[in-house]
Formats: sequence, structure tokens, C-alpha cells
Amino acid sequence: MNYSLSQFGGVPTLDDALATIVCEVMDTPVGGTHTVYFGRALEATAASGGPLAYYRGRFGRFEEFEI
Repeated sequence: MNYSLSQFGGVPTLDDALATIVCEVMDTPVGGTHTVYFGRALEATAASGGPLAYYRGRFGRFEEFEI
């Protein structure tokens, strides 16, 4: 799997990913047994293609829907 290093801290990002976001962590509040990470986006890329969906233990794809 090919990867590149971000210009922001050398974070590895996958070359074939449909989207990547490199963030700087700004806050990490804890609520019970969970930690929520809030970040400031430093770099973002997007490519064309259909994302995978994961729902109720199964993978699928999004489909166009007309009202």
C-alpha cells in the first residue's frame, strides 16, 4: 500500500484514499468512558469515487436517491 508523508508533521496518508484530513488536536474532553477529539484541519484532499458504507456489520455502497 503506497503512502505519502504530510507536510504537517510527517503524518502518513494513504495515496489511494478517497479523502484524507490531517488535523492538529485542539482539545480532548473526556465524558465517562469516552474521549472526544477536536481538531483543526491543516490539510485536506479529496478524490472522485464512491465511498464504502458500513452499517449493522455489513459493507455496502451509497446509491443515488430521487425524491
